[in-house]
Amino acid sequence: VLARLFLAEPLPRNREAFEDRLEEGRGRLMEVAEQAARAVHGALMEWKALWPLLQTEVPEPRRAVVADIRAQAEWLMQPGFVTHTPDPWLSRIGVYLKGARLRLEKLSGRLARDAQWQASVSHWMKRWADLPVTTDRERLARRETLRWLIEEYRLSLFAQELGTVTRVSEKRIEEVLADCR
Repeated sequence: VLARLFLAEPLPRNREAFEDRLEEGRGRLMEVAEQAARAVHGALMEWKALWPLLQTEVPEPRRAVVADIRAQAEWLMQPGFVTHTPDPWLSRIGVYLKGARLRLEKLSGRLARDAQWQASVSHWMKRWADLPVTTDRERLARRETLRWLIEEYRLSLFAQELGTVTRVSEKRIEEVLADCR
């Protein structure tokens, strides 16, 4: 909460800017703390509902789906996820986990379509992972936005009823990917 309020870029460069940042942050401290608490609570509740489903033994055709969802859930809930997940994505983690749970629930009779969608998501994840490592802040921010856009894309495929927070399509992902280069 403190990092979100007081350490956002650009950092204050003089006493006046520093005091302005402190004053503005103080007035929003409880609001931001409550937003973060709601987001974390939602993520933990969805994690609690999803994780046991990923621990059961499943027949062969479903193993790839469970492995994909497990990898997604572990990435979303990695240690330090609260501090490492920027706004507005922290509040979406619970939605992504719910989408993963819905994907499992709707899997019967949709294995072929699920595999097709999973291949599409995997394609974009590979292209994201293949982006060159950079220390440039703007490129890092675009790369991070792309990663979250892929999560929104995954949601649009597997759990459309949950909705996305931004326009998402393969064309849009390609545009953001081009901006990352």
